[in-house]
Amino acid sequence: MDLSQLAVFDLLPDEDVTKILSKIENLNDLFSLCRTSTRIDRICQDPVFWKNKYKQDFGDKYLPEGDLKLPYIIRTKTKESNLLSAGHKHAGMVDKNGILHMWGDNEYGQLGDGTTTSRKEPIKIPFESKVICISCGGLYTGAVTENGEVFLWGKNQRTITPKKVYIPSKIVKISLGPNPIKSNTAALSEDGLVYHWNFGNPQLVSTIIKMIDIAAGFDFSTIFNEAVYLSMISEDMKLYHFIVNSGSIFVKIRPLHEPILSVSNGYGYEGVLSISGNVYLYGQNSFGQLGTGHLGIFVSRTGLYVWGTTTGDSNKISLPSPIILLSCRYVTTSTITLGNKLYMWGSNIGNKIFIEKDPELSNRTYHELYPKGYFLAGKDINEPPSFNVEISNGRIRNTGSIETLVSDDSDPNIITSPSLAIPTQIDIGYSVTSISTGTLFSIAKTTDGQLNQWGNQLPH
Repeated sequence: MDLSQLAVFDLLPDEDVTKILSKIENLNDLFSLCRTSTRIDRICQDPVFWKNKYKQDFGDKYLPEGDLKLPYIIRTKTKESNLLSAGHKHAGMVDKNGILHMWGDNEYGQLGDGTTTSRKEPIKIPFESKVICISCGGLYTGAVTENGEVFLWGKNQRTITPKKVYIPSKIVKISLGPNPIKSNTAALSEDGLVYHWNFGNPQLVSTIIKMIDIAAGFDFSTIFNEAVYLSMISEDMKLYHFIVNSGSIFVKIRPLHEPILSVSNGYGYEGVLSISGNVYLYGQNSFGQLGTGHLGIFVSRTGLYVWGTTTGDSNKISLPSPIILLSCRYVTTSTITLGNKLYMWGSNIGNKIFIEKDPELSNRTYHELYPKGYFLAGKDINEPPSFNVEISNGRIRNTGSIETLVSDDSDPNIITSPSLAIPTQIDIGYSVTSISTGTLFSIAKTTDGQLNQWGNQLPH
Protein backbone atom coordinates (compact mmCIF):
# COMPACT_ATOMS: atom_id res chain seq x y z
CA MET A 1 0.00 0.00 0.00
CA ASP A 2 1.54 3.34 -1.10
CA LEU A 3 1.32 6.63 0.82
CA SER A 4 -1.68 7.95 -1.13
CA GLN A 5 -3.65 4.74 -0.49
CA LEU A 6 -2.67 4.80 3.17
CA ALA A 7 -3.86 8.41 3.48
CA VAL A 8 -7.29 7.46 2.12
CA PHE A 9 -7.30 4.41 4.40
CA ASP A 10 -6.71 6.64 7.44
CA LEU A 11 -9.74 8.80 6.54
CA LEU A 12 -12.07 5.85 7.09
CA PRO A 13 -13.79 5.37 10.46
CA ASP A 14 -12.51 2.63 12.78
CA GLU A 15 -15.49 0.40 11.98
CA ASP A 16 -14.69 0.36 8.24
CA VAL A 17 -10.97 -0.13 8.85
CA THR A 18 -11.72 -3.08 11.13
CA LYS A 19 -13.93 -4.68 8.47
CA ILE A 20 -11.18 -4.37 5.87
CA LEU A 21 -8.54 -5.77 8.20
CA SER A 22 -10.78 -8.67 9.20
CA LYS A 23 -10.89 -9.85 5.56
CA ILE A 24 -7.09 -10.22 5.34
CA GLU A 25 -6.13 -13.86 5.92
CA ASN A 26 -2.37 -13.79 5.32
CA LEU A 27 -0.73 -12.72 8.56
CA ASN A 28 2.31 -11.29 6.79
CA ASP A 29 0.08 -8.89 4.83
CA LEU A 30 -1.81 -7.89 7.97
CA PHE A 31 1.33 -7.25 10.01
CA SER A 32 2.83 -5.25 7.14
CA LEU A 33 -0.14 -2.91 7.39
CA CYS A 34 0.32 -2.69 11.14
CA ARG A 35 3.85 -1.36 10.61
CA THR A 36 2.55 1.46 8.42
CA SER A 37 0.11 2.96 10.90
CA THR A 38 -0.12 3.21 14.68
CA ARG A 39 -3.89 3.30 14.30
CA ILE A 40 -3.99 0.02 12.39
CA ASP A 41 -1.52 -1.48 14.85
CA ARG A 42 -3.80 -0.50 17.74
CA ILE A 43 -6.74 -2.30 16.11
CA CYS A 44 -4.62 -5.40 15.49
CA GLN A 45 -3.56 -5.52 19.14
CA ASP A 46 -7.17 -5.64 20.34
CA PRO A 47 -8.15 -9.19 21.49
CA VAL A 48 -11.77 -8.44 20.56
CA PHE A 49 -10.68 -7.87 16.95
CA TRP A 50 -9.11 -11.33 16.80
CA LYS A 51 -12.06 -13.00 18.49
CA ASN A 52 -14.48 -11.50 15.99
CA LYS A 53 -12.17 -12.25 13.06
CA TYR A 54 -11.79 -15.85 14.22
CA LYS A 55 -15.56 -16.36 14.47
CA GLN A 56 -15.98 -14.81 11.03
CA ASP A 57 -13.39 -17.11 9.41
CA PHE A 58 -13.70 -20.31 11.46
CA GLY A 59 -17.09 -20.13 13.16
CA ASP A 60 -17.75 -20.26 16.89
CA LYS A 61 -18.28 -24.02 17.38
CA TYR A 62 -14.67 -24.51 18.40
CA LEU A 63 -12.88 -21.58 20.04
CA PRO A 64 -9.37 -22.70 21.03
CA GLU A 65 -7.68 -21.44 24.14
CA GLY A 66 -4.71 -19.13 23.84
CA ASP A 67 -3.67 -16.82 21.01
CA LEU A 68 -6.36 -16.64 18.31
CA LYS A 69 -3.70 -15.55 15.83
CA LEU A 70 -2.43 -19.14 15.80
CA PRO A 71 -4.78 -20.46 13.06
CA TYR A 72 -3.70 -17.59 10.80
CA ILE A 73 -0.03 -18.27 11.54
CA ILE A 74 -0.57 -21.94 10.60
CA ARG A 75 -2.35 -21.04 7.36
CA THR A 76 0.35 -18.54 6.43
CA LYS A 77 3.17 -21.01 7.20
CA THR A 78 1.40 -23.77 5.24
CA LYS A 79 1.20 -21.50 2.21
CA GLU A 80 4.87 -20.52 2.57
CA SER A 81 5.85 -24.20 2.77
CA ASN A 82 4.57 -24.64 -0.80
CA LEU A 83 7.72 -22.82 -1.91
CA LEU A 84 10.09 -25.61 -0.77
CA SER A 85 9.99 -29.32 -1.62
CA ALA A 86 12.26 -32.37 -1.49
CA GLY A 87 11.69 -35.37 -3.73
CA HIS A 88 13.31 -38.78 -3.77
CA LYS A 89 16.72 -37.44 -4.82
CA HIS A 90 15.95 -33.97 -6.11
CA ALA A 91 14.65 -30.72 -4.67
CA GLY A 92 13.15 -27.37 -5.59
CA MET A 93 12.82 -23.92 -4.03
CA VAL A 94 10.98 -20.77 -5.06
CA ASP A 95 12.78 -17.56 -4.09
CA LYS A 96 11.24 -14.27 -2.96
CA ASN A 97 10.94 -13.12 -6.58
CA GLY A 98 8.89 -16.17 -7.60
CA ILE A 99 11.76 -17.82 -9.50
CA LEU A 100 12.05 -21.60 -9.29
CA HIS A 101 15.43 -23.20 -8.55
CA MET A 102 15.98 -26.97 -8.95
CA TRP A 103 18.90 -29.25 -8.08
CA GLY A 104 19.81 -32.89 -7.47
CA ASP A 105 19.31 -36.09 -9.46
CA ASN A 106 18.07 -35.54 -13.02
CA GLU A 107 18.03 -39.04 -14.52
CA TYR A 108 14.42 -38.63 -15.70
CA GLY A 109 14.51 -34.89 -16.39
CA GLN A 110 12.86 -34.11 -13.05
CA LEU A 111 14.81 -30.84 -12.76
CA GLY A 112 13.07 -29.46 -15.87
CA ASP A 113 16.12 -27.83 -17.45
CA GLY A 114 15.82 -29.77 -20.70
CA THR A 115 18.66 -32.17 -19.84
CA THR A 116 19.20 -35.35 -17.83
CA THR A 117 22.33 -33.98 -16.18
CA SER A 118 22.27 -33.97 -12.38
CA ARG A 119 23.04 -30.66 -10.69
CA LYS A 120 24.92 -30.06 -7.46
CA GLU A 121 24.09 -26.35 -7.50
CA PRO A 122 20.54 -24.98 -7.99
CA ILE A 123 19.61 -23.99 -11.53
CA LYS A 124 16.87 -21.54 -12.51
CA ILE A 125 13.87 -22.96 -14.37
CA PRO A 126 12.18 -20.18 -16.39
CA PHE A 127 8.42 -19.52 -16.41
CA GLU A 128 6.44 -16.68 -17.94
CA SER A 129 5.01 -15.74 -14.54
CA LYS A 130 5.96 -16.20 -10.89
CA VAL A 131 5.83 -19.67 -9.34
CA ILE A 132 3.65 -19.92 -6.21
CA CYS A 133 3.93 -23.67 -5.50
CA ILE A 134 6.50 -26.40 -6.09
CA SER A 135 6.06 -30.10 -5.37
CA CYS A 136 8.75 -32.73 -5.94
CA GLY A 137 7.37 -36.24 -6.27
CA GLY A 138 9.41 -39.42 -6.31
CA LEU A 139 10.90 -38.92 -9.79
CA TYR A 140 8.90 -36.04 -11.24
CA THR A 141 8.02 -32.45 -10.43
CA GLY A 142 5.02 -30.14 -10.51
CA ALA A 143 4.63 -26.37 -10.23
CA VAL A 144 1.87 -23.76 -10.15
CA THR A 145 2.27 -20.20 -11.41
CA GLU A 146 0.51 -17.11 -10.06
CA ASN A 147 -1.95 -17.11 -12.96
CA GLY A 148 -3.17 -20.54 -11.80
CA GLU A 149 -1.49 -22.71 -14.45
CA VAL A 150 -0.08 -26.18 -13.67
CA PHE A 151 3.13 -27.63 -15.12
CA LEU A 152 4.61 -31.15 -14.81
CA TRP A 153 7.89 -32.73 -15.92
CA GLY A 154 10.07 -35.78 -15.23
CA LYS A 155 9.40 -39.52 -15.16
CA ASN A 156 6.12 -40.65 -16.79
CA GLN A 157 5.44 -37.08 -17.95
CA ARG A 158 7.11 -37.56 -21.36
CA THR A 159 8.95 -34.28 -21.01
CA ILE A 160 12.15 -32.99 -19.43
CA THR A 161 10.95 -29.39 -19.51
CA PRO A 162 7.84 -27.98 -17.78
CA LYS A 163 4.71 -28.93 -19.73
CA LYS A 164 1.39 -27.19 -19.10
CA VAL A 165 -1.48 -29.36 -17.89
CA TYR A 166 -4.96 -28.22 -18.85
CA ILE A 167 -7.26 -27.74 -15.84
CA PRO A 168 -10.42 -25.61 -16.24
CA SER A 169 -9.88 -23.83 -12.90
CA LYS A 170 -7.34 -21.47 -11.41
CA ILE A 171 -5.03 -23.68 -9.34
CA VAL A 172 -3.30 -22.54 -6.14
CA LYS A 173 -1.56 -25.75 -5.00
CA ILE A 174 -0.21 -28.97 -6.49
CA SER A 175 0.80 -32.05 -4.50
CA LEU A 176 2.79 -35.03 -5.80
CA GLY A 177 3.04 -38.35 -4.00
CA PRO A 178 6.47 -39.55 -2.77
CA ASN A 179 6.38 -42.97 -4.44
CA PRO A 180 9.29 -43.21 -6.95
CA ILE A 181 7.44 -45.93 -8.89
CA LYS A 182 3.89 -44.58 -9.24
CA SER A 183 2.72 -41.13 -10.29
CA ASN A 184 0.07 -39.62 -8.04
CA THR A 185 -0.89 -35.99 -8.57
CA ALA A 186 -3.50 -33.67 -7.07
CA ALA A 187 -4.32 -30.00 -7.56
CA LEU A 188 -6.42 -27.56 -5.52
CA SER A 189 -8.23 -24.62 -7.13
CA GLU A 190 -8.79 -21.23 -5.55
CA ASP A 191 -12.51 -21.98 -5.23
CA GLY A 192 -11.93 -25.25 -3.34
CA LEU A 193 -12.20 -27.75 -6.21
CA VAL A 194 -9.83 -30.74 -6.22
CA TYR A 195 -8.41 -32.52 -9.28
CA HIS A 196 -6.62 -35.86 -9.21
CA TRP A 197 -4.80 -38.03 -11.74
CA ASN A 198 -2.15 -40.73 -12.05
CA PHE A 199 -1.72 -40.57 -15.82
CA GLY A 200 -3.70 -38.84 -18.53
CA ASN A 201 -5.96 -35.89 -17.85
CA PRO A 202 -6.85 -34.48 -14.40
CA GLN A 203 -10.25 -35.62 -13.12
CA LEU A 204 -12.44 -33.53 -10.83
CA VAL A 205 -12.99 -35.16 -7.44
CA SER A 206 -16.76 -35.40 -7.14
CA THR A 207 -17.76 -33.63 -3.93
CA ILE A 208 -19.83 -30.55 -3.15
CA ILE A 209 -17.52 -29.75 -0.22
CA LYS A 210 -14.96 -27.01 -0.74
CA MET A 211 -11.40 -27.92 0.28
CA ILE A 212 -8.62 -25.75 1.74
CA ASP A 213 -5.68 -28.17 1.64
CA ILE A 214 -4.63 -31.39 -0.13
CA ALA A 215 -1.84 -33.97 0.05
CA ALA A 216 -1.16 -36.79 -2.40
CA GLY A 217 0.35 -39.81 -0.69
CA PHE A 218 1.31 -43.44 -0.77
CA ASP A 219 -1.14 -46.37 -0.83
CA PHE A 220 -2.85 -46.78 2.58
CA SER A 221 -4.67 -49.94 1.52
CA THR A 222 -3.31 -51.98 4.43
CA ILE A 223 -5.17 -49.68 6.83
CA PHE A 224 -8.56 -49.37 5.19
CA ASN A 225 -8.55 -52.35 2.81
CA GLU A 226 -8.98 -49.68 0.17
CA ALA A 227 -6.60 -47.68 -2.04
CA VAL A 228 -6.34 -44.12 -0.70
CA TYR A 229 -4.54 -41.77 -3.04
CA LEU A 230 -5.41 -38.35 -1.71
CA SER A 231 -6.15 -36.56 1.54
CA MET A 232 -8.15 -33.33 1.70
CA ILE A 233 -9.05 -30.75 4.36
CA SER A 234 -12.53 -29.25 3.99
CA GLU A 235 -13.60 -25.67 4.53
CA ASP A 236 -15.09 -26.71 7.88
CA MET A 237 -11.70 -28.20 8.89
CA LYS A 238 -12.43 -31.93 8.54
CA LEU A 239 -10.26 -34.62 6.96
CA TYR A 240 -11.45 -36.50 3.88
CA HIS A 241 -9.85 -39.31 1.90
CA PHE A 242 -10.29 -39.71 -1.83
CA ILE A 243 -10.51 -43.47 -2.37
CA VAL A 244 -10.29 -45.78 -5.35
CA ASN A 245 -11.69 -49.22 -4.55
CA SER A 246 -12.21 -51.93 -7.20
CA GLY A 247 -12.76 -49.32 -9.86
CA SER A 248 -15.19 -47.27 -7.77
CA ILE A 249 -14.24 -43.75 -6.70
CA PHE A 250 -15.65 -42.09 -3.61
CA VAL A 251 -14.83 -39.74 -0.74
CA LYS A 252 -14.71 -40.84 2.89
CA ILE A 253 -14.48 -38.68 6.02
CA ARG A 254 -12.06 -39.53 8.83
CA PRO A 255 -13.14 -38.41 12.34
CA LEU A 256 -10.54 -36.51 14.36
CA HIS A 257 -10.46 -34.99 17.83
CA GLU A 258 -10.38 -31.31 16.81
CA PRO A 259 -10.61 -29.11 13.71
CA ILE A 260 -7.58 -29.27 11.42
CA LEU A 261 -5.96 -26.83 9.03
CA SER A 262 -3.37 -28.77 7.04
CA VAL A 263 -2.44 -32.29 5.98
CA SER A 264 0.85 -33.90 4.94
CA ASN A 265 1.42 -37.38 3.49
CA GLY A 266 4.60 -39.41 3.83
CA TYR A 267 5.53 -42.85 2.61
CA GLY A 268 2.79 -45.06 4.05
CA TYR A 269 1.69 -42.67 6.76
CA GLU A 270 -0.09 -39.35 7.19
CA GLY A 271 -0.23 -36.38 9.54
CA VAL A 272 -2.58 -33.48 10.16
CA LEU A 273 -2.07 -30.20 12.01
CA SER A 274 -4.91 -28.96 14.19
CA ILE A 275 -6.19 -25.47 14.77
CA SER A 276 -4.64 -25.56 18.28
CA GLY A 277 -1.16 -26.50 17.09
CA ASN A 278 -1.33 -30.26 17.73
CA VAL A 279 -0.30 -32.96 15.26
CA TYR A 280 -2.04 -36.32 14.73
CA LEU A 281 -0.14 -39.11 12.93
CA TYR A 282 -1.26 -42.55 11.79
CA GLY A 283 -0.33 -45.29 9.33
CA GLN A 284 2.95 -47.21 9.28
CA ASN A 285 5.52 -46.75 12.05
CA SER A 286 8.41 -48.78 10.66
CA PHE A 287 10.98 -46.12 11.56
CA GLY A 288 9.27 -44.34 14.46
CA GLN A 289 7.73 -41.71 12.16
CA LEU A 290 4.54 -41.64 14.28
CA GLY A 291 6.57 -40.40 17.25
CA THR A 292 5.37 -43.11 19.65
CA GLY A 293 8.80 -43.76 21.17
CA HIS A 294 9.20 -47.17 19.53
CA LEU A 295 9.31 -48.78 16.11
CA GLY A 296 6.42 -50.74 14.67
CA ILE A 297 2.81 -51.09 15.78
CA PHE A 298 1.94 -52.61 19.13
CA VAL A 299 -0.13 -55.80 18.86
CA SER A 300 -1.97 -56.41 22.14
CA ARG A 301 -2.60 -60.07 21.33
CA THR A 302 1.12 -60.85 21.23
CA GLY A 303 2.51 -57.98 23.28
CA LEU A 304 4.98 -57.24 20.48
CA TYR A 305 5.77 -54.20 18.38
CA VAL A 306 5.57 -55.43 14.79
CA TRP A 307 7.28 -53.74 11.86
CA GLY A 308 5.55 -53.54 8.47
CA THR A 309 1.96 -53.19 9.68
CA THR A 310 -0.21 -50.08 10.01
CA THR A 311 -2.63 -48.46 12.40
CA GLY A 312 -5.69 -46.31 11.91
CA ASP A 313 -5.38 -44.99 15.47
CA SER A 314 -3.78 -41.56 15.51
CA ASN A 315 -0.88 -40.62 17.77
CA LYS A 316 -1.15 -37.08 19.11
CA ILE A 317 2.00 -34.96 19.19
CA SER A 318 2.02 -31.91 21.46
CA LEU A 319 5.22 -29.93 21.97
CA PRO A 320 6.19 -27.19 24.48
CA SER A 321 5.04 -24.55 21.96
CA PRO A 322 2.19 -24.85 19.44
CA ILE A 323 3.18 -26.51 16.17
CA ILE A 324 2.75 -24.15 13.21
CA LEU A 325 4.09 -26.32 10.35
CA LEU A 326 3.99 -30.07 9.64
CA SER A 327 5.96 -31.97 6.99
CA CYS A 328 5.63 -35.74 6.48
CA ARG A 329 8.06 -36.81 3.77
CA TYR A 330 9.03 -40.39 3.04
CA VAL A 331 9.41 -41.82 6.58
CA THR A 332 10.66 -38.72 8.38
CA THR A 333 8.38 -36.28 10.21
CA SER A 334 9.33 -32.64 10.78
CA THR A 335 7.53 -29.86 12.62
CA ILE A 336 8.21 -26.20 13.33
CA THR A 337 6.85 -24.64 16.49
CA LEU A 338 5.96 -21.08 17.36
CA GLY A 339 9.32 -19.39 17.68
CA ASN A 340 10.66 -21.30 14.65
CA LYS A 341 12.10 -24.28 16.54
CA LEU A 342 12.61 -27.45 14.49
CA TYR A 343 11.64 -30.92 15.75
CA MET A 344 12.27 -34.09 13.74
CA TRP A 345 11.77 -37.84 14.12
CA GLY A 346 11.51 -41.02 12.05
CA SER A 347 14.14 -42.38 9.66
CA ASN A 348 17.63 -40.89 9.94
CA ILE A 349 18.94 -42.72 6.90
CA GLY A 350 21.51 -40.53 5.21
CA ASN A 351 21.89 -38.48 8.42
CA LYS A 352 18.95 -36.33 7.33
CA ILE A 353 17.98 -35.65 10.96
CA PHE A 354 21.43 -35.45 12.55
CA ILE A 355 24.94 -36.84 12.05
CA GLU A 356 25.48 -40.21 13.68
CA LYS A 357 28.47 -40.85 15.91
CA ASP A 358 30.51 -43.94 15.20
CA PRO A 359 29.88 -46.47 18.00
CA GLU A 360 33.36 -47.92 17.35
CA LEU A 361 34.87 -44.71 18.71
CA SER A 362 33.32 -45.11 22.14
CA ASN A 363 32.70 -47.89 24.61
CA ARG A 364 29.53 -46.25 25.83
CA THR A 365 26.16 -47.73 24.88
CA TYR A 366 24.10 -46.18 22.13
CA HIS A 367 21.53 -45.20 24.80
CA GLU A 368 24.20 -42.79 26.11
CA LEU A 369 25.43 -41.65 22.72
CA TYR A 370 22.12 -40.81 21.09
CA PRO A 371 18.87 -39.02 21.96
CA LYS A 372 16.17 -40.87 23.84
CA GLY A 373 14.13 -42.97 21.43
CA TYR A 374 16.99 -43.38 18.94
CA PHE A 375 17.52 -46.77 17.29
CA LEU A 376 21.04 -47.23 15.97
CA ALA A 377 21.70 -48.64 12.52
CA GLY A 378 23.69 -51.77 11.86
CA LYS A 379 25.22 -54.27 14.24
CA ASP A 380 26.11 -53.07 17.72
CA ILE A 381 27.42 -54.72 20.86
CA ASN A 382 24.31 -53.60 22.71
CA GLU A 383 21.95 -55.81 20.72
CA PRO A 384 20.10 -53.16 18.67
CA PRO A 385 16.43 -53.92 18.10
CA SER A 386 15.13 -55.68 15.04
CA PHE A 387 11.97 -54.61 13.26
CA ASN A 388 10.00 -57.13 15.31
CA VAL A 389 10.76 -56.27 18.91
CA GLU A 390 9.57 -56.79 22.44
CA ILE A 391 9.95 -53.99 24.98
CA SER A 392 10.19 -55.11 28.60
CA ASN A 393 11.62 -53.28 31.62
CA GLY A 394 13.11 -50.67 29.35
CA ARG A 395 15.04 -53.25 27.31
CA ILE A 396 14.42 -54.13 23.69
CA ARG A 397 15.10 -57.60 22.35
CA ASN A 398 14.70 -59.38 19.03
CA THR A 399 11.70 -61.69 18.92
CA GLY A 400 11.50 -62.69 15.29
CA SER A 401 12.47 -62.09 11.71
CA ILE A 402 10.71 -59.71 9.33
CA GLU A 403 12.25 -58.63 6.05
CA THR A 404 13.72 -55.16 6.37
CA LEU A 405 13.22 -52.24 4.03
CA VAL A 406 16.97 -51.66 3.83
CA SER A 407 18.49 -55.13 3.99
CA ASP A 408 21.62 -56.12 5.85
CA ASP A 409 23.20 -59.08 4.07
CA SER A 410 24.87 -60.31 7.25
CA ASP A 411 21.73 -60.28 9.37
CA PRO A 412 18.30 -59.27 7.95
CA ASN A 413 16.93 -58.90 11.50
CA ILE A 414 19.14 -55.97 12.38
CA ILE A 415 17.94 -52.41 11.84
CA THR A 416 19.92 -50.97 8.95
CA SER A 417 18.07 -47.66 8.79
CA PRO A 418 18.71 -45.52 11.89
CA SER A 419 15.56 -44.14 13.48
CA LEU A 420 14.55 -41.52 16.01
CA ALA A 421 11.18 -42.51 17.49
CA ILE A 422 10.58 -39.47 19.72
CA PRO A 423 10.11 -35.84 18.57
CA THR A 424 13.49 -34.19 19.21
CA GLN A 425 14.55 -30.59 18.77
CA ILE A 426 17.18 -30.22 16.05
CA ASP A 427 19.44 -27.16 16.15
CA ILE A 428 21.02 -26.24 12.82
CA GLY A 429 22.31 -22.89 14.06
CA TYR A 430 19.42 -20.71 12.88
CA SER A 431 15.68 -20.54 13.43
CA VAL A 432 13.86 -22.59 10.80
CA THR A 433 10.91 -21.28 8.79
CA SER A 434 10.31 -24.21 6.40
CA ILE A 435 11.48 -27.84 6.13
CA SER A 436 11.25 -30.77 3.70
CA THR A 437 13.05 -34.14 3.58
CA GLY A 438 14.00 -36.46 0.75
CA THR A 439 15.16 -40.04 0.97
CA LEU A 440 18.70 -39.18 2.08
CA PHE A 441 18.71 -35.45 2.82
CA SER A 442 16.88 -32.50 4.38
CA ILE A 443 16.43 -28.92 3.19
CA ALA A 444 15.28 -25.99 5.28
CA LYS A 445 14.81 -22.25 4.97
CA THR A 446 15.99 -20.21 7.96
CA THR A 447 15.20 -16.76 9.32
CA ASP A 448 18.45 -15.37 7.89
CA GLY A 449 17.03 -15.96 4.42
CA GLN A 450 19.33 -18.86 3.60
CA LEU A 451 18.67 -22.36 2.29
CA ASN A 452 20.27 -25.15 4.33
CA GLN A 453 20.85 -28.77 3.31
CA TRP A 454 22.26 -31.71 5.26
CA GLY A 455 22.52 -35.47 5.10
CA ASN A 456 23.97 -37.57 2.29
CA GLN A 457 24.23 -35.11 -0.59
CA LEU A 458 22.17 -35.71 -3.73
CA PRO A 459 23.80 -37.59 -6.63
CA HIS A 460 25.80 -35.28 -8.88
